[in-house]
Amino acid sequence: MRADFFFTMLFLGTFFTQAQYSQSAIEGLWLNHDASAVVEIYEEDGTFYGQVHEILKFPTDKSESLSEAQLKKGKEKMKGRLILTDLTFENGQWINGRILNPKDNSTRAKCTVSLEENQKVLRIKIKRGFLSATKNWTRYETSIDTHEN
Repeated sequence: MRADFFFTMLFLGTFFTQAQYSQSAIEGLWLNHDASAVVEIYEEDGTFYGQVHEILKFPTDKSESLSEAQLKKGKEKMKGRLILTDLTFENGQWINGRILNPKDNSTRAKCTVSLEENQKVLRIKIKRGFLSATKNWTRYETSIDTHEN
């Protein structure tokens, strides 16, 4: 009898530690999978959105032929662009999202989001028809140099 109680409590403890994230745990700045952009994820009226906070680099095939002024203009144009929409938190999961397809810059594929236990890696599972892919974003933590010269 004691063993049954022990294993039941162990199971329940494991179950509840799996669902320990609050819905706002994904809010903040994230470095996308190829480290080309920083995306800010925020919540508004129970729905999560991701917008481009900063462009760190353009793909090399496009940026080689662009002048410095064109690169700057392109980065400014992308800043603030909404790339993640309609993501909701239900039963401990972020579901029903839509994410911009970077290849054609218009199609929004379906996505779900999960957070690794250390809360530093965001796994975005993207589904388009029968195909799916998972992209990992890492939490973007800016470090400020406090040393005086």
